[in-house]
Amino acid sequence: MVASLAQKLGNVTRAGAKFKYSGRIINIFEVTTHVGHEPLVRNAPQLNFLLEFMSRSFVSCPINLRVIRSLSHGLPNIGAACYDCQMSDTKISVEEAKDDKLFYVVASIIIINPADQTCLLLKRSDSEKVHPGKWGFPGGKLEHQDILEWSKGGDPKILVEGIENILGQLAGREAKEECGLEVDAMSTRIVANKVFVRPDAVPVFLAILATNYTGGDVKLEDEAFTDSAWVKLENFGDYDTIPGLDAEAKLALK
Repeated sequence: MVASLAQKLGNVTRAGAKFKYSGRIINIFEVTTHVGHEPLVRNAPQLNFLLEFMSRSFVSCPINLRVIRSLSHGLPNIGAACYDCQMSDTKISVEEAKDDKLFYVVASIIIINPADQTCLLLKRSDSEKVHPGKWGFPGGKLEHQDILEWSKGGDPKILVEGIENILGQLAGREAKEECGLEVDAMSTRIVANKVFVRPDAVPVFLAILATNYTGGDVKLEDEAFTDSAWVKLENFGDYDTIPGLDAEAKLALK
């Protein structure tokens, strides 16, 4: 569709999977509208404007997905993405990110045994920076390496389109690493979320996830945890837990 439209413009030529516009190479992954494509055909100069806008917006960003809304002259909403500009070496960087908008992304994982409706609690090591010695759920941070691994080594197309069920994949990995269990990653769901600030002043976005245990025996990660227990909701009070865990488990068990 993009090719047929671009060819209607005298100064746009196709260059392989790219388009050359006014001497600049533009990779267009997708151009769609919610009301069909005819308005674009009837307004070729506006498509010209769109390509110019994209060339200015995308060629300087290593990885970007932007939604161009309500362009001038009555053009319908358009979604456009570029996934090849400056990506010869796959990498993820926060150099261009604003410091006041950076957070750790952390998942707390409520592993439920469907057979008896118990939840797995782990006792955190006394050496942990956050909630040392407390009983809590398994969990972990989303890391740049995860994004590269789950995008088939940093495939630019996947990185721009997005990685499906990334929190489910994170739940599966952390359950295996921290306690040796298999869980149903595909059915993992978010039951709550919050933002808090760690004692070292790092802001954290926390997603509380619920997932079902599917197999394996508990094997604790060395140095991170010292004990484990499968606990019914009514018995959470018998453990020195991180505050609020019983309320989160109640949501997960609904």
